[in-house]
Amino acid sequence: MRRMVVSDLRLAIRGAMREPALHSVVVLTLGLGIGAVATTFSVVHGLILAPFPFPEPDRIVGVGSAYPRLGSDLGFFESLSPAEYVDIRDNVSTLEDVVAWDMGNRQIDTEGPPENVFSAFWWGDPLRTLRMDAHLGRSFTADEVREGAAVVMLSENVWVDRFGADSTMIGEAVSVNGYPYTLVGVFPGGVDIYGTDLWMTMAVAPDRFPRNRRQFQVMGRIAPDASLSRVNAELAGIADRVEQDWVSEFEEYEGWSMQALPWAEVSSLFFRAGVLVLMGAVTFVLLLVCANTANLLLARAQGRRREMAVRTALGAGRGRLVTQLLTESVALGLLGGAIGVGLAFFGVRGVNAFLAAMGLDLAGTVEVSLPVLAFTAAVAAGAGVLFGLFPALQASAGAIAGVLQSEGKGATSGSSRQRLQRALVGGEVALAFVLLAGGGLLLNSFLRVHSVEPGFDPEGVLTMRLSLPREEYQDDARPCPPSSASSRTAWSRCPGFGRPPRDLSSRARRSPSAASSSRERRPMPKPPSPRRSSPSSPTATSVPWGSRSSGDGPSTGGTSRDRPVSPSSTKRPPVGTSEAKIPSGAA
Repeated sequence: MRRMVVSDLRLAIRGAMREPALHSVVVLTLGLGIGAVATTFSVVHGLILAPFPFPEPDRIVGVGSAYPRLGSDLGFFESLSPAEYVDIRDNVSTLEDVVAWDMGNRQIDTEGPPENVFSAFWWGDPLRTLRMDAHLGRSFTADEVREGAAVVMLSENVWVDRFGADSTMIGEAVSVNGYPYTLVGVFPGGVDIYGTDLWMTMAVAPDRFPRNRRQFQVMGRIAPDASLSRVNAELAGIADRVEQDWVSEFEEYEGWSMQALPWAEVSSLFFRAGVLVLMGAVTFVLLLVCANTANLLLARAQGRRREMAVRTALGAGRGRLVTQLLTESVALGLLGGAIGVGLAFFGVRGVNAFLAAMGLDLAGTVEVSLPVLAFTAAVAAGAGVLFGLFPALQASAGAIAGVLQSEGKGATSGSSRQRLQRALVGGEVALAFVLLAGGGLLLNSFLRVHSVEPGFDPEGVLTMRLSLPREEYQDDARPCPPSSASSRTAWSRCPGFGRPPRDLSSRARRSPSAASSSRERRPMPKPPSPRRSSPSSPTATSVPWGSRSSGDGPSTGGTSRDRPVSPSSTKRPPVGTSEAKIPSGAA
């Protein structure tokens, strides 16, 4: 068998040398098609199939909810309230290490300008749920989570870029919104939770939030003896009990439901459909390439019928001839695959650059990995069989005498080959029409979206996000203690339960240059631990809807991003998205 394959490869090389132009066109065409498939599959594999290096990733689930009364379908982003998180944590026996988190912006200070960092505020230890170890240091302890301690973890990217990968930083102060927090660990670069780069513990307990304050995400790990179906069965039971107990007070609970899905699927919901559509489009392109290549090889097969007839006369069976021709086509496919892999490396660079430009912390996730290489090799071999099978069957068909006589008379190609060529051309036209129609519909939808009237004149209007520390921009509508006060109870009256202001000149500032300096490091002045209400405390329904904690916890209302301050405050610029009218003629 091995000797036969080697012999067929030698014949394929001789044939390619006799017709270098034809084979070059075939290989380059295949390379373009397979390169597009390899690049797209790199995106699919990196963002959907295997986006995270977690142990047993299929056992990590996100919990979402649906509220038909509100017209809300199943969602996993900002879909659950702290009370619902507690219901899940305490009553779903098939889930363990359940955590919840909110997200927002915080500023970390170094010797350079402060940097706005997308942050997560946790109830629970996320690395324990993921079964991951910290890249450096440790994760949050149970006591730190329970007390809402002033501790933080940084992403590996921020630790390297802003702090020079200084391993001596663990246990020292990092300035967050102007206040020092103890850096306890650095989480690995592969741990990407919605692109957050700074992790903090929640400064307040779940029972300080109203039951309908839904701005949190929930994640857990399926217990060893449980399954996803059992988890969803328990979630359905809890949803029914919550509906019975609370629907009279919160109408949105009527018909509501909760469901768990694998975390890899949850985290890719935003772009899964688009990536799969792109994968389908490049698959059509590859089919077009195969049809075009088959047409080229079919025309070439007509010139080889005499060769096949002679070999048949010498004793070669039709199966042997088909095997030889398929070996040649598969070899062409693998050569095209090699070129496609080279193109995929450049394509992946472009994809990562695009993700970075879009502000998505996914750069590096897409790569030409071993699974991508294996998939590309399989596609190349399969394409070789696909475009080589019909020409091989056509070339090896026909009676020996008839072929030799027709060749001697210079007869034209047979009607069967012409029918096959017409069918291939028709298939190419059909595939091209599908691609053009799909592209046209997408372009039309894009243009229609951009032509929607916003209801105002957008000429000269800009929108921007300003993230300002709430410690320095308190709400005048609510009384705050004097700057000398340090009582946590007194400061809890301020918006966002802000920590007492400190002398900002004593901020801990670090940068790559500071990391390598030999200056003496000072002990960290730890801020006072927040008082957290006990589980038996009454629900604090007086938490302001528009407030957000600054530097020590989550938002307590609205969306997960930094928001405008209370509308009653008219003396300070809002924190959040604002609009500025550009004067006519301004640059």
